Amino acid sequence: MKTKKIISGLLSAFIIASSMPAALSAYADDQQEKGNVGGYDWEMWNQNYTGTVSMKPSAGSFTCSWSGIENFLARMGKNYDSQKINYKALGDIVLSYDVEYTPRGNSYMCIYGWTRNPLMEYYIVEGWGDWEPPGNDGVDNFGTATIDGRTYKIRKSMRYNQPSIEGTKTFPQYWSVRTSSGSRNNTTNYMKDSVTVSAHFDAWSKAGLDMSGTLYEVSLNIEGYRSNGSANVKSITVGGDPPPPKEPVKADENGYYLKENFESGTGDWGARGSAKVESSSTGYDGSKGIYVSGRTNNWNGASIKLDTSTFVPGETYSLGAAVMQDSEASVDLKLTLQYTDANGKDNYDEVKTVSAAKGQWTDLSNGSYTIPADASGLELYIEAPDSLTDFYVDGAYAGVKGTKPLLSISNSTNPTDPTDPTNPTINTGIRGDVNEDGVIDSLDMIALRRGIIKIMSGGGIAPPNSDINGDGDVSVADLVALKRFILGIDKKFADPVTTTTVTTTKITTTTTTSTPATGKNLNEQIRKDMPTSVPSGAEQSSQCKVEKKTYMCKFTGKQKSCNVILPPNYDPSKKYPVMYILHGIMGSENDMMQGFGTQGLMTGLMKSGQAEEFIAVTPNMFTSKTMSGPNGINQQTCEQYDNFLYDISESLIPFIEENYPVKTGRENRAITGFSMGGREAIYIGLMRPDLFAYVGGACPAPGITPGSDTFMSHPGCMKESEMKFRDVGPEPNVFMITGGTNDGTVGTFPKQYSDILTRNGVDHVYQSIPGGQHGDNSVKPHLYTFFRYAFK
Repeated sequence: MKTKKIISGLLSAFIIASSMPAALSAYADDQQEKGNVGGYDWEMWNQNYTGTVSMKPSAGSFTCSWSGIENFLARMGKNYDSQKINYKALGDIVLSYDVEYTPRGNSYMCIYGWTRNPLMEYYIVEGWGDWEPPGNDGVDNFGTATIDGRTYKIRKSMRYNQPSIEGTKTFPQYWSVRTSSGSRNNTTNYMKDSVTVSAHFDAWSKAGLDMSGTLYEVSLNIEGYRSNGSANVKSITVGGDPPPPKEPVKADENGYYLKENFESGTGDWGARGSAKVESSSTGYDGSKGIYVSGRTNNWNGASIKLDTSTFVPGETYSLGAAVMQDSEASVDLKLTLQYTDANGKDNYDEVKTVSAAKGQWTDLSNGSYTIPADASGLELYIEAPDSLTDFYVDGAYAGVKGTKPLLSISNSTNPTDPTDPTNPTINTGIRGDVNEDGVIDSLDMIALRRGIIKIMSGGGIAPPNSDINGDGDVSVADLVALKRFILGIDKKFADPVTTTTVTTTKITTTTTTSTPATGKNLNEQIRKDMPTSVPSGAEQSSQCKVEKKTYMCKFTGKQKSCNVILPPNYDPSKKYPVMYILHGIMGSENDMMQGFGTQGLMTGLMKSGQAEEFIAVTPNMFTSKTMSGPNGINQQTCEQYDNFLYDISESLIPFIEENYPVKTGRENRAITGFSMGGREAIYIGLMRPDLFAYVGGACPAPGITPGSDTFMSHPGCMKESEMKFRDVGPEPNVFMITGGTNDGTVGTFPKQYSDILTRNGVDHVYQSIPGGQHGDNSVKPHLYTFFRYAFK
């Protein structure tokens, strides 16, 4: 995170957590309209007259829209202030709504109001866009409550000397926030429900919150902060009786609570994240299914909410579906249950993971899954944890323990009759072309190794074209045979034991331009040689040459920019290793060029012989198909930075290797960065150790694993237990994390990452900078050591 952005970022987090209420004394520069129509009070408020806004009220309904705003709200409801009574005197208070809500960014829809004596502002949040209110800064948690069949987190925050219905005051805010949002970002959400408002008041009182005041109002509120969106509130009613409790669904005669063959559409399944879920004619055995596309993050996919009246926490069920992908040789597909525990923390529990071969339907089912005993807000979803592939789903179901899947599919790991089109075959194309890219190279070694490990663990099928030695089986012997062929030891593969057809195929092989990696671990040496400040003379006036370049990003289909820093005495006839150095949040490719000593340290250390000569690349990490740039420090922005994993592997590395004299292979690549760049460098290094043998991160930002900071709650790119190097390559020669003891931006997250890695048995170096802040006095010592040990 860039230091110069911190003040404005903290201010943003402060403003977000404070809804500016209606019926308040608006500032003179604010736009405010209000009135009463058909017995319903309404108000529109737009801070500083910013952007374009509208609200059209009718009796018990309204429409509104906003774009380019600072802070906006539109609300309508009933005012009880003149009655001067406590909520209990009104009996059951029920607000029913029917809303088409389209958030695009930071926005939420809630039931809203105030009490007097004591003064209190309240929110019952039904749905939000890309940020879950009220955040975590200065917020107290009071457990959860299940009301109207939905589970809410009970929270409390404080507002000091802020506008209120009684002028500038200090007052508490009480929150009920659904554990799973009733809306999704960048989507028109059709939301129709009833909320027993008085039951929330009772739950707050039971939690020890003061509900003795007189009720001021009960309103439906649409709010946005620095975002765009619209809402069509088709109806609001306040009063009446609470909705009847939901009756639990009973299992049918075959044991199914839910079963969906998608013959009539998507059913109750919807999109998760940015994914698109639609009906498809591609189902199992010629039937229909659903098609999941447009995934911009690994956790995006298809999801369905499970009601705890039917799916009781602590009980065991059979859950699953049939899945198929048709874009990669082999992809892990995963069934996950998201739930909220008793402490209000979101959890992501694996139900089942399988390896799905290209074009083959695969069973993704667990016949004996126990829902955690303290779970609420259940959401079951299908994702591809290591890929952005599109995929298909059919035969989704949930049943009593031991219930068989709706579709009978065999996930076979053995070769079968190639004349039987319903069964998978091992070799269907070029033998050895395991990843099916038309070339036999080291990438096929990675795909084969990964496939064999999954077969051995019982969770995978034989990858395509993987019977290298032709013995009719896939094992470590095939890995050895493929390696000998790629290294040139064997000029051809052994003849298969049996052959049904004879095909002459041209095979292309590739080799690296460097000596194979020795796999030497330098972490122990670094632990003995990592000064916490840069020695005098190590940083010199830059003698590097910088070239600005643009390249096509395959992931976004857009042009992106990067800087290429050539070493002193650069000789285009020589070949150099490459180091990728990543910037902080809200930054660009230019940020690591100055102020952090990048060029000065390269010059000083290379000229003194302390560092190997290398080319450095400073890219623009922001990688989005739909956004032109970051829209603030929020989860949507962070997801686009996470997408850089695909840009660097698919586009940037090939571009550099095509346009500069560089050595190839993981042993000739390094990656590090600052703040968000440190987070992404570590994340990329963990996910793709086949690409980088030197991995580092200075003051890495939170978000690799689940956690919360001043700005937001981070869902995490992986669980803490998953913070290990993926099995696609060896562990790096150097893995180094640096953190400052006085870092007021990312705090102790660098050390927390180190502790997680230690618990997971991952060898690494943690460098603590005494007095180090979120800036160059932490980054320069990191680069000084990382530059000296890279490419050794």
